[in-house]
Amino acid sequence: MTEIGDTVVRIEQLIQETEVYIQSCEDDTKRSIDVIKTGRSIIGNNDKTTSKDMIEPKCNELERMVNIFKEKGAKRIENLTNSRRLMERVEKANEWCAKYFDLVASHAVESTLTPESSELRLQEIMKFIESAVDYELSTLKDLTSCQEEN
Repeated sequence: MTEIGDTVVRIEQLIQETEVYIQSCEDDTKRSIDVIKTGRSIIGNNDKTTSKDMIEPKCNELERMVNIFKEKGAKRIENLTNSRRLMERVEKANEWCAKYFDLVASHAVESTLTPESSELRLQEIMKFIESAVDYELSTLKDLTSCQEEN
């Protein structure tokens, strides 16, 4: 599972797929933990060093594998969640930029512009630039830290 998705929708699908996979492995994880407990119980109830030497390394390895599986699953969900947040912001920024382009294009330079109409168009553009707050574009510097977490 290495895909991180290239749209918010795809990332949501990947998060759901990962959660389903982790859930499908839950029975195996529980059985592994039961086997570890049983193995350690056998070691505790048996005085022979041979059983300890044979069973303990297997219990330790199984425990290590269970922990790695849980850590990898949690890390995958965390990375996908961060990726989704990043992609949501990128999509908002793209939407805002497209609207800005449309606004500027609709105010094509005309030779018959009066100073009043030019001022009005400039005010419209300035007001639109201020709308970046509505798109959370004023916090885009956070994208770098979000990307570095992945």
